[in-house]
Amino acid sequence: IVCDQRAAAETILAQNEKLAAAKLEELYRAAQTILRNNRDFLLAVQEALLEQETLFGSDIAAIRDHFKSPSI
Repeated sequence: IVCDQRAAAETILAQNEKLAAAKLEELYRAAQTILRNNRDFLLAVQEALLEQETLFGSDIAAIRDHFKSPSI
């Protein structure tokens, strides 16, 4: 019985590890997409930080507003 329980626990652990790995991969791809879709904005923030060293929320908002697509 102990051997069966151990085997069942190992099977469940392996399944959970596969699920966790799949979820991690999904989230990694989502993060890549977010970064790729916001690349120009992030580069503009980087450039502003290099020039000013400190940015306030209003500075970042101004940069963000520059990259917002116009409403249709």
